[in-house]
Amino acid sequence: MQLKETSRNHALELESRLLDLVPATGSVGNVTLLRTLTGEGWSEEQYWAIRQGLMDCGKLETGRGRGGSVKRPGSGSVQVAATPIEV
Repeated sequence: MQLKETSRNHALELESRLLDLVPATGSVGNVTLLRTLTGEGWSEEQYWAIRQGLMDCGKLETGRGRGGSVKRPGSGSVQVAATPIEV
């Protein structure tokens, strides 16, 4: 039970970190997000799994652009580069 709870808490932290990098308006490219998050120790598999989970629950939508992008639901489609944030 404790392990499941810890794993879920960790997943929520990862979801929150990814969402922090997605602007309130516009979109951000998958390549930009991957570059930022792998620099923080994420694996590519983690990124795609967390991204898909956020899309499945409606917290992210696909955007446009080469390499694909994501945006918050209802936001515009202007592409914005994510800036790495110190954690």
